[in-house]
Amino acid sequence: MCKAASASHRRYKRCRSGLIRADVVARGRQHADLPFDSSYREGETRTCIVVNGAHETDVIENISFTDVHITYDGGGTAQEATRNVPQMAGEYFEIGTPPAYGLYARNVRGLTLDNVRFQTLNPDLRPAIVFDHVEDATVANVTMEANEQARSAMRMIASKDVLISAPRVLPRVANFLQQDGTNSNIVVQGGNVST
Repeated sequence: MCKAASASHRRYKRCRSGLIRADVVARGRQHADLPFDSSYREGETRTCIVVNGAHETDVIENISFTDVHITYDGGGTAQEATRNVPQMAGEYFEIGTPPAYGLYARNVRGLTLDNVRFQTLNPDLRPAIVFDHVEDATVANVTMEANEQARSAMRMIASKDVLISAPRVLPRVANFLQQDGTNSNIVVQGGNVST
């Protein structure tokens, strides 16, 4: 049994098994039960999970996502997939639309994704996951929906010591992992990522 809850532009369910299921819309909407008008900033559109240590000295440590299934509305562009995220602290929406549709992590040490599924309702040209200066990460049993027109399903930017175990990409894409900058010790074991 799952218990439903909602935020301004997210719906999620926490199930007894611990699994979290969520639907995230691309643009906010006016909800009938709100007594005031809703307005949204550009950075609140086509968003994802953002774990953002704004500067290299602002490292976020020991974050885990386990048993999470999120369906995003999609709609991200190729231009958004390659954009540089400003190095600033503040609210998540101040960085603009993230370059990933599922998870964007920057300046993180000790990140774990286990039994996570990211998918979209509409085509999205951004990768599902972007690691930007991430160190000591484990990605296990993660399913990512990818667009065949996207450059990759996952992107690493200057990251190191990342183990990707049993990834699954639907549909299969020509390039599972895009690497930018100097990456080291990125290991992919098993899974289904080939064309």
